[in-house]
Amino acid sequence: MSSGAVVGLDVGTSSARALAFDGDGRLLASAARSYELIHPGPGRAELDPQVVTDAACAALAEIRSHMAVRAVALSTFMHSLLALDEHDRPLTRLVTWADARSAPQTIRLAKGADALALYQRTGVPLHPMSPLTKLLWFAEEEPEVFRKAVRWVSIKELLLHRLTGEWVVDRSIASAGGLLNLASGDWDDGALAAAGIERDRLATLVSPVEMLPGSGSDLMVVPGAADGVLANLGVGALTPELLVCSIGTSAAVRATVPEIRTDESGRTFCYSLDEGLWVIGGPVNNGGVVLDWLLQHVFTDVDEVSALDDIAAQAPPGADGVVFLPHLLGERAPHWKPGATGGWFGLTIRHDRSSLVRAAFEGVLLQLLTVARTLQPLAGDASEVLATGGFAHSELWSQMMADMFGLPVTVAPSVEGTAWGAAVLALKAEGEIDSLEDAPTPPGKGHVYEPRAELREAYARAAERFEAFSGAIRALTTVEWSQDAV
Repeated sequence: MSSGAVVGLDVGTSSARALAFDGDGRLLASAARSYELIHPGPGRAELDPQVVTDAACAALAEIRSHMAVRAVALSTFMHSLLALDEHDRPLTRLVTWADARSAPQTIRLAKGADALALYQRTGVPLHPMSPLTKLLWFAEEEPEVFRKAVRWVSIKELLLHRLTGEWVVDRSIASAGGLLNLASGDWDDGALAAAGIERDRLATLVSPVEMLPGSGSDLMVVPGAADGVLANLGVGALTPELLVCSIGTSAAVRATVPEIRTDESGRTFCYSLDEGLWVIGGPVNNGGVVLDWLLQHVFTDVDEVSALDDIAAQAPPGADGVVFLPHLLGERAPHWKPGATGGWFGLTIRHDRSSLVRAAFEGVLLQLLTVARTLQPLAGDASEVLATGGFAHSELWSQMMADMFGLPVTVAPSVEGTAWGAAVLALKAEGEIDSLEDAPTPPGKGHVYEPRAELREAYARAAERFEAFSGAIRALTTVEWSQDAV
């Protein structure tokens, strides 16, 4: 095995983290730098590209100051967009997935005759998160910027250029942009025409396991992949029967499949991981943000999330008939309604705060259950759920998920799955492993929560109530999008 550590450089919307691993998956060191989203107006969510790239490079440099590093592989958040001029200077800030400015363009595009065909070729549902719809917004709302932009990139291309001097992008992050043809692995002519750009304004496509020489150093750089698909790889979920459920501020349910699989109604995503592996799933906007909202605006006398757990535990499973629709920021999967709204339903005078809090917890999980059921025709029956993210540290949440899904829920032993997933791609690029299935399993074993059969009926009724209220509110909602939505 080669000497020196392998670093997974994990760049999110709030921080950049560099994590050094040995070849067996043991964490050797970590470094992080944080930054803040910029909200210049309603529905806007941007980052300063210089701040983000500086933060990522500083975290990597800190690791390299303490140990030898032979390779670094990148994990970045999806759906970002930045315009560069002829001198590769930014014309805009980095527009993130949470930016909703392109909702009007999205709605118009979704009503087009070829909308479903576009989704089936690219695997990306039409939503304001998509760089495709962001490009339409710039063409219509800032035509001078659109005209001057010689190059359109995401945070991945920007970092790879900083590290290697090359304008390249891996097919994994490209597959999340709505512009890549999944079958051909090349830019999709129809998507480019819809966006109004030419392929020479985009980066050169490369494999996620391409070995790129570092600029001015002996460090090898591996493009890596998108953070969501690497979360699956990092916990070893490489077969369809293993569902991965992540809840941070937002949330997602994902499964890995051996071929391109898209939904007949355009409700799920399909992103590339590596040759012969695809990750399908659905993201939801409202995960941990619901808990933040409860603390800040409803239960202001409660100091922390763990105290909410204690309150929720006082109510019975099913929240005594109360339903909470968690659509505080609109909603993505499976219905893709930027204008969706939330609230409590089924209240009577006997209900108290424990019913309200438990219903809110259950609402987040029931939304994820709806996504999981949408995936079932594509992925088949699941045998287990692998839980990642901050919620997995709560016994109440993990047990509720097991009971609702009717499946064992295994809490991932490490919160560093995404960075380890990137490091695994570096191991494959180096030839240390022949396939991703050969990746070492990091030390440690997570706790398993078994579903309780006696609660199956209670949660089945809760799911029926949730879908009934959710469907009724969707039918009554006339606003197609909101500036509060993401």
